[in-house]
Parts: sequence; C-alpha cells; structure tokens
Amino acid sequence: MLLSDDIKIDLIGLVVAIAVVTLAYFKWSFTYWQKKGLQTLPPSIPCGNAADIFLGRKILGEFFRDIYFHFKAKGARHAGAYAVTKPVYVPIDLDIIKCILQSDFQHFQSHGTIVDEEVDPLSVNLFNMEEKMKMMFSTLLETSEGFRDLLEESCKGSAGVNIKEVAGSVIFGLSISSIKDPKAEFRKYGQKAVNLDLAGTIRVLGQLLFPHSIWRFFKISAVVPEVSDFFTKTIKETIEYREKNNIIRRDFMHMLLQLKNKGEIEKDDELGEIRGYKSGTMTLNEIVAQCFVFFSAGFETSSSTINFAAYELATNPEIQTKVREEINTVLQRYDNKLTYEAINDMNYLEKVLSETLRKYPILPALFRVCTKNYQVPGSDLIIEKGTTVMIPVLGIHFDPEYFTDPEKFDPERFSEENKAQRHSFSWLGFGEGPRICIGMRLGKMQAKVGLITLLKNYHITLNRKTQLPLVYKKTASTLMTNSPICFDLHKIVN
Repeated sequence: MLLSDDIKIDLIGLVVAIAVVTLAYFKWSFTYWQKKGLQTLPPSIPCGNAADIFLGRKILGEFFRDIYFHFKAKGARHAGAYAVTKPVYVPIDLDIIKCILQSDFQHFQSHGTIVDEEVDPLSVNLFNMEEKMKMMFSTLLETSEGFRDLLEESCKGSAGVNIKEVAGSVIFGLSISSIKDPKAEFRKYGQKAVNLDLAGTIRVLGQLLFPHSIWRFFKISAVVPEVSDFFTKTIKETIEYREKNNIIRRDFMHMLLQLKNKGEIEKDDELGEIRGYKSGTMTLNEIVAQCFVFFSAGFETSSSTINFAAYELATNPEIQTKVREEINTVLQRYDNKLTYEAINDMNYLEKVLSETLRKYPILPALFRVCTKNYQVPGSDLIIEKGTTVMIPVLGIHFDPEYFTDPEKFDPERFSEENKAQRHSFSWLGFGEGPRICIGMRLGKMQAKVGLITLLKNYHITLNRKTQLPLVYKKTASTLMTNSPICFDLHKIVN
C-alpha cells in the first residue's frame, strides 16, 4: 500500500518534531551542573561524557580517573559529569569523600543497585553484615590444601600457571574437588558472575546510569538470569540438605542459617545445633542473596588480589624474598602451623596486600546514590536526592600528592609512619565507612592464605606467555586483565 503525499509529509514532520524535541531535551539536561555552578567536561549527544565507556575505549575506573586528574589540575574540589543525560557528581577533595562515605553516610546509603526480590532475588543483600572470620578459618585452611595440590600439579608442565583461575573460594564450604576441577558447575557460574561480557557490563552500568523505573518496568535483572537461577537452586539445595541432615560447618552459610532459624548469630565460637531454633527474620531469598554477594565479593577480591600480588612479586624478586622470609619466620613461632593469629602477625604481607590493592583496586570506582538532599561542606552546592555520586578510586590511588612515584610497587608506603602522614581516605582498596565491602575481610584472609601457600612452597616468575604491559579488560565491571597473567612455579625444597 503506497502512502499518499500528505501522509508522507506528516510522517516526515513527526520525525523532525521528535528529533527536535530529543535534541532540546539533551541540551536542557546538559545544563544541570552549569546551573549549579559546577565544572564539567563538554558533553556530547547521546552519551554525555561517557562515550569512551560505551564504546569500550576505557573502563569505568579509567574514565573517572581522567576526570579526577583533569579537574584536580584546575584546583577544583569537585566536578560534574553526564552519563547520557544522567548527572553524576564527582568529588575530588578527600575531605568531601570522607564526609560522603563516613561522617554523612546517612545521606548516601544506596549503592545505586536495584533491590527487587521478585525480578532479581540476588539483589536483596546486606552490605554491612559482620562476619566471624576466626570461626571460618578452618574452612579456609581446607581450601588451601586443594589450592596447594593444584599448584603442585600445575608446576609439572611448561605451559605456565594461571593463578587467578585456580584460586578457589570457601564461601559455601565446597569440597576441594570443586577447586581441582576447573569445569565444575559452581566454578563455571562463579566465573560468569564476575567476568562479565559486554551484555553483562551494560546490565551493571545501566542500573547505575539510567533511571531505575526503566529497569523495573521492563523487569531486567542486573545478574545474568542463567547465573541467578543456578545460584538460587544450588544454595537452596545446600540449605535443605544441611537442615535435613543437621550438618554444621564453620562457614558463612552456617551464620546465615543461624539468622534464619534463631534470629541472631551466636556470640561465641561454639556451634549449636540447627534443629530446634525458633524462626528468625531472614528469609530464604535473603540468604540466597547474601551468599551470592558474599561469594562474588570474596571470590573476586581474593583471586584478583592473589593474581596481581603474584605479578608484582614475580617482577620484584627482592620483595618476594622478603615476604617469604617473614612467612617462614612467623610460622616457626607457631610450630609451623598456619593459624589465624600467625597470619595476623605477618605485617609485611599486610603491606604487600595493601600496596597491591592500591595499584589494582578491585573496584576502581565506588558508586553511591544520594538518598536525601545534601549540602557539600564548604560550598553552596546541594546534591539532590537521586543523584549518582562516583568516587574516583583509581585516580586517588595514582595521585602523586598521596603516593610518590605511583607506578612503583612499594609496600613500605603502608608502614605506620607513612600511613600517618597521608589522608586517611587516600586508600580505598575496599571502600570506607559503614558501607565498606562485605567481602573485604573474607577476601583479604583468602588472599593471605593463598599467598602464604604459594610463597612458602614456590618461587614465582613470569611465564613468557604473559602479555606485557598489562591491559585491562574494557567490558569488566572490576579490574581484570584482558589476557591471563601466566606464571612459572619453581618448587622450593626445604
């Protein structure tokens, strides 16, 4: 059916009108920060300032790092940016960042993710839950045995070892076989949860950069449905099996079951029976969500930190030797037994981990959403409710004002003397304040156990397959390399 000339003219007019209105809307949106007197980079249609992110030229952390340095050079305390038409507030002054993350935390209690138990059951999690690390330590040691066995097998070949790939998790008290078998279902879906493709990255960024009403209307989950279905099914089956058979392990799952059945976590380290507890306030879906966020945070924190630390130790052999000497010296004081107390006595190892997370922060940018209007201290600027706030972690960590020669790997930056001379918020390896990363303590302890297991038994060097310089994967939501870092492991004979 051919359209009449009048209809064609009407359609052209409609298209032109829509284009004019859209253009006007973008231009009006891009005046938001100007009206508030805040500097921005020139935005462009349709991406605002975020074209480099959407086109895969920069990761999120690199994008905001560049904004940080651009406006700090101008002497600005803060700046504005646009993600499409959404205004994003970028604090530069560390005192402002401290207020947002700590002292005025009540204005920024949201991480910007959508909590919808029906559409996305893995979103209902408790970011500030306190975990009992000492209680879980025995499970960590079980995992280290599997890690050691796998390293032993891997070092027999000449292909190089991908340490990140073999670093296991302890969240649900998994059997060691799940660590040894890289094709195990849990590991497969665990990798999918943290190693996002372009579609997964868009899901994550979309929640942060676009109105939540859009995501709720179209019922879009931030977590890939395949991953969500697997974790939900697996965790529920684990819960049912433990409760039916009265199985108790000293792990994170046990603490959640206490909350579900008793309503509180026991104050001591003695484990009581699960059966007979009165119903608590935590639902099954909440337990599933807690397990997922704790796993993903702990898994990515530990495996990435071990991986990047091993890279720096392989390229700085004198530091590697110093860490190994401390490990052996401390273990001798504890009858060569790896205990919770022994690990806490390894001060140089702590410095190495802190410096690793300075150069390679797992979350190179921290997001918050303003939950009620907030006047920025020392200014007339009002951050309105619903505004996205971005903390440029990667920029701060590479700022020579706080870390001289920032490209250099130097654990002594974290001596007590040097830390005392810096602003307390110049290091944000795990975030800060009440919303500090839930996986921090677990991931950090996992990383320590993994590095101790590695360095006590092997001298590590870079394998020739490692592509240098390291290039970050542009579609990843966390800091990870585009290609694996491969190592050669040389057995230490005691």
